[in-house]
Amino acid sequence: VGDVGGCERMCADILRADADDEEANMMLAELMFQREDIEGAMYHFSQILDKNPGNYIAMAQLVQLLRRSGRLDECEAFFAEAETA
Repeated sequence: VGDVGGCERMCADILRADADDEEANMMLAELMFQREDIEGAMYHFSQILDKNPGNYIAMAQLVQLLRRSGRLDECEAFFAEAETA
């Protein structure tokens, strides 16, 4: 418990083996979000949404990050994908 670095390394190892692993992407995105690595977190949340546009947890986090970075206009594409999912 509390080994954030170890968790991050394990998630990275999992993603090297399977880049589409949604749980590893989500955990890594959350870790990056907590340490305010905005670009890294947005990358992983968008990876999740590319494979599963209906993942509303990832969507909510990504929208929050896009809002913080003044890029809300980028949300529209993700919303459109979610509507057709």
